[in-house]
Amino acid sequence: MHQPVGCRSCPRKTILHLALLFALLFSFADLAHGAEASDVSHSRERPNVLLICVDDLRCELGAYGVQGIQTPNLDQLAQESRLFERHYVQIAACGPSRCTMLTGRREYGSWDVWGPARKLASAPEQPVSFADLFRRSGYRTVSLGKISHEPGGTMPPEYTVDQVPFSWDVATGPTGPWKNPWRAFFSYANGQSYNSVIKAVKEEPPRLPHESADVDDDGYADALTAQLAIDQLQDLAKREEPFLLAVGFFKPHLPFNAPKKYWDLYQRDEIPVAPWPKPPNNVASSMPLHDSYEPTSHYEWPSGKGNVSDDEGRTLKHGYWAAVSYMDAQVGKVLDEYRRLGLDRNTVVVLWSDHGWQLGDYGIWGKFTNYEWSTRSPLMIRTPGMEQPGQSTHGIVETIDLYPTLADLCGLSAPTDLPGASLRPLVEDPNHPGKDGAMSTVGRGGHHGWTLRSDQYRLVQWENAKTKKTTLVELYDHRNDPFETENIAQKQPQVVERLVAQLKTGKTSLQARNDSAAVNAIDDSKSGQIEIRQGDQPILRYNYRTVDPPAIALSKVSKGSLKYAQPRSNYIHPLYGPNGEELTKDWSTDHPHHRGIYWAWPEVMYNEELGDLHALQRVFARPTGKIELRQGDRFAEIAAESLWRWEDKTPIVRELTTIRAHETGEHGRFIDLQFEFTGLTEGVTIARRGTNAYGGLNIRLRPVPGVKLLHHADEAEASDESKSPGSKPRQAWQYATGVWSEAEKQTTFVVLEQADNPGYPGDYVEYANLPWFQPTFPREKTRHAIRKDQTLTLRYRLWILDGAPPSADEFRKQWNRYNASVGATSTSASPSLLPAK
Repeated sequence: MHQPVGCRSCPRKTILHLALLFALLFSFADLAHGAEASDVSHSRERPNVLLICVDDLRCELGAYGVQGIQTPNLDQLAQESRLFERHYVQIAACGPSRCTMLTGRREYGSWDVWGPARKLASAPEQPVSFADLFRRSGYRTVSLGKISHEPGGTMPPEYTVDQVPFSWDVATGPTGPWKNPWRAFFSYANGQSYNSVIKAVKEEPPRLPHESADVDDDGYADALTAQLAIDQLQDLAKREEPFLLAVGFFKPHLPFNAPKKYWDLYQRDEIPVAPWPKPPNNVASSMPLHDSYEPTSHYEWPSGKGNVSDDEGRTLKHGYWAAVSYMDAQVGKVLDEYRRLGLDRNTVVVLWSDHGWQLGDYGIWGKFTNYEWSTRSPLMIRTPGMEQPGQSTHGIVETIDLYPTLADLCGLSAPTDLPGASLRPLVEDPNHPGKDGAMSTVGRGGHHGWTLRSDQYRLVQWENAKTKKTTLVELYDHRNDPFETENIAQKQPQVVERLVAQLKTGKTSLQARNDSAAVNAIDDSKSGQIEIRQGDQPILRYNYRTVDPPAIALSKVSKGSLKYAQPRSNYIHPLYGPNGEELTKDWSTDHPHHRGIYWAWPEVMYNEELGDLHALQRVFARPTGKIELRQGDRFAEIAAESLWRWEDKTPIVRELTTIRAHETGEHGRFIDLQFEFTGLTEGVTIARRGTNAYGGLNIRLRPVPGVKLLHHADEAEASDESKSPGSKPRQAWQYATGVWSEAEKQTTFVVLEQADNPGYPGDYVEYANLPWFQPTFPREKTRHAIRKDQTLTLRYRLWILDGAPPSADEFRKQWNRYNASVGATSTSASPSLLPAK
């Protein structure tokens, strides 16, 4: 067990002397802030703040769509929070990034900006950190572990002076068998500690940068930090004043040490390797890269500095994932206690990491680059009673924004000259566009690199530190190249010029909401159509009336060459692409019953008699005219009712279709479809049409030369039983891409299958002469009963992107996000519908 650590690691004294000393210290602290007592509220009406800082954590969590990594506690926190998909630090180095976070200013170079302030006898007029602001405002402030650069928040070698002065009532960190916070930071099992700095202070036997000792959680230091946090929460919960508790976990910072049970969560060879393990194309200089100095020179490294073999790389990533899972478990202990104490009712929770880390990306192991893997890191903000928890935001934000955000959420007045912006608009609205860019920097070899991440691009401009002349420019298109594999600066000089001009300003700002581009649903009762638009841009038209077939179809029926022709109601057409092009096809002479997007085709059995829903053989789906339009802040929704009538008389199934079109964002446009079928009588079953496998969601695409249907097989295998012609394993996602009619740019149309649909995975149908998608239901050779008063629900998400298909990782991320958002559309089997029109 760890030993208790006193505030600021005070020398050992008797219990009485310690009590007296602490009483005096806290009395003096109260007196120091007493001048403001008249305008400071100590009421718990102000929210508490629990700030969790994690060292070297890149966006490799389940909550960020990464498969395989075990992070259940952070994933759960993400479901309660606003997860920021695109949060960027100002520099991918521990000390300066933490200085930026605490001061709210772009601290690009210094690892410790508080040296002059520590010499002052009293606090300056302006707070030296946001913790200082909170303390002046009546909060009890506590720092545990690594919040500023110094573990424990105190300066070595005595560990009695706060690194960030005037900010903390308590600043401490774990020591345990490692004796002091710095050795605990680099903890190995059995009280051992190692890195190159520790070796220079005291000769130590060389150690590899990873370890998997068979010890309990407290065999490494983060478990001690978790226990310190739990103890503090129990104390703070009893106090009258609100609190700011900052808890800084060491892992996954090197060394990648964790108890063996966390290493055992993973099969080494199943951990994915870096998607791009070589330098970017068209970057001749080695200046943007480095030689992985942290793991290969700060520790024992058999292959020599800068040399990491594939085998060694797999071990390093195994260790990193194990360290992440170990840290996640410790965070879980703290969050469990905060919930148990009821503090979740009035506490803002923030999880932040000081930067990302390259795990073999570009051949680099470490941080300190200007690339996405280094500058992007996790950020989650949870507020009590927040709307749409669990919905991520794609707006760009920066670490400098954290100070004004916390002040805003807690009703405090931050300094007016801070360069960041409060992220409250994004916390309240995940569809807010965020900032117009994020700026970061690193220097290397007499050169300084400045980077600007815009919505679509990353620009990196390198200059000679002495002459200030530009020596290298990099530009990466994230829409088409999310891993930053090809420098296209020479191909896009106008984009470079525009971004360089913004970079020179040294400023980024929060964008305004464009409310004129809100999503709306407009009902035209004369045409029997509802159009959903975003501003002036049409998204789709929903047709809710049965319409007459074309004359040529009726002619075929009269001649006996076609037994069915009348299309059903309740279908979407047109579905528009981002450039106004039509992606779906209306009826035509070749297939007059195929119309846009609809759910249909199953063989229907009622009381042992067979019919066919879409072909209008004995069973007919007729609209009731009951339709409800629903508006949200960033979406429009249609709910419409139809009845399946046997012999066009007896109601047997109530069908409710819900269409929700979301506001177009950075990742494109999303449209959620939900079909609910409620039995009105017994004896109704549905099955695939055995002759040609029809049944389920039909999406008929407009036949355009050059458009290709491409499919991705889900990992879950369908049965090996024989299938109908054209039948294939059901997909997690399917897509078509190309230059569509009426447009000049490429558009990609994707169908995401909800994994919770009954019978998933089943099959899909593909016919060479019909450009369409059809995730089928039910499975082949099965019948599905639609029982009286019970509801069958099927869900799908349509995803429309401007440009080429994204990476497989992005497909997987969006599919996982969709599966995590079950319930986003109406799930009621009997919503309140408007009267019949």
